Amino acid sequence: MVTGITALIILCTLSGVAGHIALKFPPARKYAFDFMDNIRTIAPCGIPKGLGPVTDLLTEETINVQWHTPYPHKGGYRIALLDHNEQEVQVFTPTQNGQRYTGANDPTTLSHQITLPNTECRNCSLQLIRQAGEWSAGNCGDYIFYSCADINILPSNVPNRRCGSHTNMGSMCMCNRTYFGEQCTFKEDCLTNEDCHSHGVCTQLETTFYPRQQCFCDRGWHGRHCQHRSAVAGRITDFSSYKMTELSPEFNLYHKILPNDEIEMVMRVKSTTWVGIGWRPTSFRSGCQYFPHIPGVEPRPTTGPGPTHEPEPEPSRKPEPEPTTCGGRWKNCDSDRCNYHARWEYDASKDEIKFTLSETNNRT
Repeated sequence: MVTGITALIILCTLSGVAGHIALKFPPARKYAFDFMDNIRTIAPCGIPKGLGPVTDLLTEETINVQWHTPYPHKGGYRIALLDHNEQEVQVFTPTQNGQRYTGANDPTTLSHQITLPNTECRNCSLQLIRQAGEWSAGNCGDYIFYSCADINILPSNVPNRRCGSHTNMGSMCMCNRTYFGEQCTFKEDCLTNEDCHSHGVCTQLETTFYPRQQCFCDRGWHGRHCQHRSAVAGRITDFSSYKMTELSPEFNLYHKILPNDEIEMVMRVKSTTWVGIGWRPTSFRSGCQYFPHIPGVEPRPTTGPGPTHEPEPEPSRKPEPEPTTCGGRWKNCDSDRCNYHARWEYDASKDEIKFTLSETNNRT
């Protein structure tokens, strides 16, 4: 079956995405991606500071740290305070028996209450780390995702500056329409159908990230509030005005440039499930190592030559790493006399995992 899907994408617009973990309060650094990990991105946050937003908090204040994650991972989480040099100065989550993380017994946890220190901390950050224990064996240790929020911890006697452009009401904030939360941090796209310009329906979504209420536009309309009319009001049969790119024998992508820096895309796919597309700068190699590159921020150097449209060359030869013996074991019973055993061992010199399955044969 050939399915035609039309997608209108506005360039330079990044909104919430569904992946692994991202702070909601305090709000994560721009850009609030939720797939920053310790394999492809740079610790301690994956995103450099300086792009905002910055949340003002008070000394000795108790806050409820909240985050989004679309599905649970094995392992626990950790919340820490980083100073202006992004060095850890305090850990807020409890540890037991020498464990670095907490909450491993409930991977669906989405919040944790902490009390801030009694000293100022300007240009600091709150760091959330989440384990993905099911993916750790091949990485010889923790595979983690992290998300950071930039904060100022101010003396409790300073004037309340925490409501941003919203109205201070003593120790509380009076939020403008569509904003809510203790500091008017969260924003919905719509509250009623009228917010969708009468060309869509304001719909409540079952999700752990914001906005939870979004406009679902009528055919022929698009935009966050269904404010833009689209030329695509029905099924497309004439593709002569589009440029075609064959991504695979089953996937053809058609696109053309529209006014106002928009791209209209049509995906024709032989599929019985969903499909999607993404962006990768030409300066990044296919693995997207050290993603993302933030404009104005010096990127971490990568191996290999610069951007090219030719096949990627082999990286320069490096000394062979020492063999690594990390691995694991599984058996199908609690005693040492089990019928089945599985063992795996990771070899960093070959970037391979050796997997052995054995059976105890008691037959005569």
